[in-house]
Amino acid sequence: MVSFNNGEIKKSYFDGQVNGNNSSRVGGLAGYNSGLIEDCYALGRVSGKDEVGGLVGKNITALIINAYSQVDVYGEERVGGLIGFNYISTISSSYSQGEVKGKEKVGGLVGYSKRAEILDSFTENKKAKISGQYKVGGLVGHNEKAEIVQAFAKKNVQGKELIGGLVGGNEKGKIRDSYAEANVSGQYFSGGLVGGDQEGVIENSYVKGSISGDEYVGGLIGVNAYGTIKDSYVIGKVSGYNCVGGLAGINGGDIKNSYAKGDVDGFEFSGGLVGYNNEGVLKDSYAQSTEEMKRKESYEGWNFEYIWDIDEDKSYPYFQWGKNKR
Repeated sequence: MVSFNNGEIKKSYFDGQVNGNNSSRVGGLAGYNSGLIEDCYALGRVSGKDEVGGLVGKNITALIINAYSQVDVYGEERVGGLIGFNYISTISSSYSQGEVKGKEKVGGLVGYSKRAEILDSFTENKKAKISGQYKVGGLVGHNEKAEIVQAFAKKNVQGKELIGGLVGGNEKGKIRDSYAEANVSGQYFSGGLVGGDQEGVIENSYVKGSISGDEYVGGLIGVNAYGTIKDSYVIGKVSGYNCVGGLAGINGGDIKNSYAKGDVDGFEFSGGLVGYNNEGVLKDSYAQSTEEMKRKESYEGWNFEYIWDIDEDKSYPYFQWGKNKR
C-alpha cells in the first residue's frame, strides 16, 4: 500500500498479496514506517527476503497503536506476523494471527525488536504455527535491549536453535507480566517462554504447554546466561536428552521465587527445576504438586495485590490485567 511512511496512517487496511521476491522491507500496509500507524489492519499473504512483516516490514522511531494482522508471512531473516524489524519504536494494543515462516529472527508478532517496546500485545491461533531455524519465538524472534510488558503468545513454535514460546533469544531485554501457552519444539536451547537469555530480566511470567528438544531444554527457559528470573512458574511437560529442567535446561544466572509443576523426561542432567546449574543461583524456588500450585500461600513474595490473582484450590495464578483475556 505504502512504500515509505513518515507521516500518519489511520483507519486504513490492506487485503491482498504482496510478493517481494528477494526484496527487503516488505509489508502489507507499509514497507518502511517512521511515523504513526493507528487503527489499521492487514489481511492476506506477504512474502519477501529480509525485514518482512504482515503489516510493516521495517519500523524505526515509530508508533503503532491498535493494529492487527491476519496475514501469512514468509521470508528469511527478521520476519514477523505484524512487524519484521522494530527499532526504537513502540507497538501497543496490537496483535497477529497468521502463520509465520522464515530462517532467522522469526516471531509471531515481531521478528527482531531492538531498543523498543511491545505493550499489551499478543499473538494467537495455534493452527497457524511459527517456524524457522534460529531465534524463533511465538511473539518475538530476538529481543535485544527491548521491553515486553503485558503480552502473550498462544502459538505453536518450531525451529532448531534458540526457540521459545514467547521469545527465541532475549539479549539484555526485559520481559514482565507476560505468558505463553504453546507447544515448543527445537533442537538446542528450547524454552516454554524463552529459548535463551543473556543478561536479561524475566519477571512475573508463566508457561503452560509442552516443550521438547535435544539439548538445553527448559519449561521456562532453555539457557539462562547471567540473567535474572523471578516470580514465574511453569505447568507442562518438558522432554529432551541432555540438560533438561522443569524451569531451566541450564542456569548460569539467578532464579528466585519460581516454581514448576510437570513431567520432566531427560537422559543426562535432568531435574525438576534445573537440568544443569552452571554457577547459577537458585533461591526460594521449588518443584511443586498440582495442589500446591493452586494455593496462594505457595507463592512466596508474589504481588497478589496488583499483579497476580488466583482462585484458591481451583486455578493456577493468572494476571489481573488478563482476566478478560483468559
